[in-house]
Amino acid sequence: MNSAAAGGAYAVHELGPVPGALVVGGGLYFAYRVARWTVGEVAHWSVKSRQIKGGGQVAVFASNGLPIPQAPADTVNHSGFQR
Repeated sequence: MNSAAAGGAYAVHELGPVPGALVVGGGLYFAYRVARWTVGEVAHWSVKSRQIKGGGQVAVFASNGLPIPQAPADTVNHSGFQR
């Protein structure tokens, strides 16, 4: 992090405030995209490895605990409140 900050300060010093800020902003955006891609790949492959190891048991286990969808009622029961 210190070398990145020093590089950003050097870019601003050498190029000026506006072009240096564009270089720093581009570097931050690139680092953000790389980090986001890395996190996405780790999540993707962890799910894939869990599917391979589990053999489909994870989905069966999860479906047992899911609530049953219910349609909303036409009337509302008020518990003891006078309207």
